Amino acid sequence: MSLTLPFPAPSVGRIVEGRIVAQPLVASPSHPAEAAVFTGTDASAGLSIRREITHSSSCHAVTWTATTAQTLPGVALRQTIELDLPCSSYVLAPGVLYAGNRFLCSPQPYCPHIPAEGISPEGPILIADVPRLTADTGYTVELAADALTTPFVGIYDPTTGRGALVRVPIYGDWGVTGVTLRTLPGRPVEVIITFPVQRLRRYRFCDWIACDEPGMTLQAGTEFRAAFEIIEVTAPSIPAFVGELSRRAFAARDQGGNPVRLNPMPALRTAADLVEAKYDRLNWDESNGFYCTAPVAMRSANPIYLLQSGWSGGGPMAVAMLQSADPTRRARARRMLDFLCTGQAASGFFHGGFGAGFEHGNPRWLSFDLKRPGCRAFTFVRRTLECGRDLLKSIELVEARGETAGPQWAATTLRFLDAIVATTERHGHLGYSINPDTGAVLWGPSTASAFALEALVRGHRRFGRPEYLATAVRLATFCRQDSLARGLTYGGVGDALMAADSESAYALVAGLVHLHQVTHDPEHLAWAVEAADMFQTWVLLYDTRFPANSTLARAGVDPRGAVLANVQNQHGAPGIYQASGVELLTLSRLTGDDRYRLLLREIVACLPSMVVREETREAWGGWEVGEVTERLMTMDGIRPCGETSRTDSFGPVTIISANELPPDAFN
Repeated sequence: MSLTLPFPAPSVGRIVEGRIVAQPLVASPSHPAEAAVFTGTDASAGLSIRREITHSSSCHAVTWTATTAQTLPGVALRQTIELDLPCSSYVLAPGVLYAGNRFLCSPQPYCPHIPAEGISPEGPILIADVPRLTADTGYTVELAADALTTPFVGIYDPTTGRGALVRVPIYGDWGVTGVTLRTLPGRPVEVIITFPVQRLRRYRFCDWIACDEPGMTLQAGTEFRAAFEIIEVTAPSIPAFVGELSRRAFAARDQGGNPVRLNPMPALRTAADLVEAKYDRLNWDESNGFYCTAPVAMRSANPIYLLQSGWSGGGPMAVAMLQSADPTRRARARRMLDFLCTGQAASGFFHGGFGAGFEHGNPRWLSFDLKRPGCRAFTFVRRTLECGRDLLKSIELVEARGETAGPQWAATTLRFLDAIVATTERHGHLGYSINPDTGAVLWGPSTASAFALEALVRGHRRFGRPEYLATAVRLATFCRQDSLARGLTYGGVGDALMAADSESAYALVAGLVHLHQVTHDPEHLAWAVEAADMFQTWVLLYDTRFPANSTLARAGVDPRGAVLANVQNQHGAPGIYQASGVELLTLSRLTGDDRYRLLLREIVACLPSMVVREETREAWGGWEVGEVTERLMTMDGIRPCGETSRTDSFGPVTIISANELPPDAFN
């Protein structure tokens, strides 16, 4: 990479600007260790700046040093990097932008819902008003760096195989770094780094608010230093480029002084005991025979869903408690599985949940009702797929213990598997939302199809029907071509339309690992690696700086290893939503790459600190012992950094992880 490096222009409004122009990207300096040093003075502010660029192989390191003769408040230093890559390039800002979020926008308040018109089983992809590189935002996204899960952003041109990774410091003496991405038509892609962040507006949960960020104060006679890197990358495909970013990001976590995690399983087991006891105490519905998604005491305030068939409870909750060491909890889990069987619709799929609905009538099995005028009722397909999958897992679990499965379990799973086959034959995928009575896709496609893979593989093993395995192979191929090959996974959550998300990414990892174990097809293993690299981009791999008096700081939360949910909600969460991550251990064994096991260790180590204990109740604001928050704010998204909201939807993952993962997995 050849860098043309004009000295920064004079400061304007105390924003000191520099410019790095990459032209052309593929060129290399004549001397690998060549360095260029530029110095100058902004006389109006008494500011002296030294900028040094060191070229080493494909990496170009840039260091700013600034001193001032007088104290200067409200200063920001800004460096623009122009990359010789077209505006159509693939853009990845881990946790925030996937393929630049260049999709149609439906501006709705949270929680956005499916429009009544303009959608079909074949699209389009529709997202809420989130950060995106599209015409209506001027092809520009302004970020605070702590919105990123890793200190890298990536830009890649698939037509030439050339790309660049820009590594930025998340924090420094200046506070939080700013990162702006710009893809103007006819112009090179720009990455603008600002010390500290200076945004005109910031994203706030399906909305935007104006910003007036103050800058930093440079004290007279003191020295300011900041550094970043530009790394050239060549890759044959978008998934290979994502893999390169993931490998470098994982290696970088060891370079930031992060302490090495030890075996987190004992602490996780203790935390899971608290969560199980809390569900027994507050969430068990004796009359209906299931663990409610929310505490029973909250019914009058939120009677819409007492139970979800999947996603935030339902099947995942039942299979979690079925693995408990407590016989009473296992018996309750069996009752819950019996009840879930009553929620099977005419097609063989399951209804979305059991409750009163928005009309507040008598509790019944239902799909989502309308939440606002102009929106469509639907069943989010991920719910039904998890419910059927976990019913299959439950049959295997009880029979492995020498017990008998419930009388309806096997017949219910057969109808469910046949429904997957029928819908796939009709549409080629399972969509995002379906009609549970007919099995027809209402809106799609999406990576939610990945949630069917494990169920189909388990069904093939149990019932020996070749069509189940053939359908799994077909859906795996669809997800790879439709999602991974484009550099995103999407449509795995029910409150974010088709925003790119981590949950469908992990479902694809798990499904492909299970599929490979049956087919032994090396292509399926290669796709599982691609999916795991994509999933890793959602995992927070550095230590967040919480404000000292924030809720999460006072509670002693260890956020490294949190998994960001999706590009809309932008909050970290404890663990993988309704999955233990055990397939990462299997993938590590199959590939010989210990990175996937160590990645899971990062994730699992975050979980115990998110569970409310007696000694931390006051810090959490008086929450119940055993509660787990869903929303861990490591940036200024839904709430200020370090704050959270009270919810129960993450209880099951703590139990699942503690019961499914081997105790010695991280020794």
